[in-house]
Amino acid sequence: QPFFTMLGTITTHEWWDADVPQIFSKSGDDVADKFRNTVHYSDSCIYAYIKNAQQQSWYDSTIFILVADHGCKFPLQRNNYETGRYHIPMLMIGGALKDEYKGKINNRVASHTDIAATLCAQLKIKTNNYPRSKNIFNPYSPAFAYYAFDNGFGIVTKDKSVIYDNYQSKDLLNTNSDSLTIKLQKYGKAYLQCSNSFVVGNEKK
Repeated sequence: QPFFTMLGTITTHEWWDADVPQIFSKSGDDVADKFRNTVHYSDSCIYAYIKNAQQQSWYDSTIFILVADHGCKFPLQRNNYETGRYHIPMLMIGGALKDEYKGKINNRVASHTDIAATLCAQLKIKTNNYPRSKNIFNPYSPAFAYYAFDNGFGIVTKDKSVIYDNYQSKDLLNTNSDSLTIKLQKYGKAYLQCSNSFVVGNEKK
């Protein structure tokens, strides 16, 4: 039967106190090493899972997408607003992956919301239900990513990044308000308003 399944882990979420093999151990209180150890463990679990899946009858007709929700302060001591903290890879693997995609790297700027439209497009399914999602493989779709942090947001494109702190009402990256910066700030503010809204019954708050 066709199936869609999602698996998740919080082993690599702070405070990284999972009982896993201590491969990295500079000191018992070294938080960066705790982070590395949980990532090492999670990586080993993913490897074992995929090796097992390869033995199943459904593997050759299945696509696997591996992606994190965001990065972390450790081990590079990144602030919560930095774009590097949200720059994460997405892996598409599996027996159903076409040969022309195998081993390829797509450097197009995208975000989690784009996974839905990308998959639907490959399966010839309409994407009307995902108006903020873009097909990563469509060269004509806008290439940008939005992320949010505590009362702020980031907008990333190939040419420019904007990090807007709502507490200070200013851009943390760009001191000059050129037209592209202003445009991206408007986009980011619109996305921030959408993500901060919620629905109660039929009434949007």
